[in-house]
Amino acid sequence: IIIIKINHEPIGLLVDSVKEVVNIEFDNVERVSFENRDDNSFVMGIAKQSEELISLLDINAVWQE
Repeated sequence: IIIIKINHEPIGLLVDSVKEVVNIEFDNVERVSFENRDDNSFVMGIAKQSEELISLLDINAVWQE
């Protein structure tokens, strides 16, 4: 279970697994924009950590779905 906050309320998310937890510096996050936002509405950005690219989930968009 992963605990997140939405509108200052804690919410528990049941997940299959967690590979690792990392801290990402804001400077390493690139915002993404898509012409057709409906197809990719759950991605808020891409972060580079070491030599990996990490897709950042827009949890508010997921929650509204």
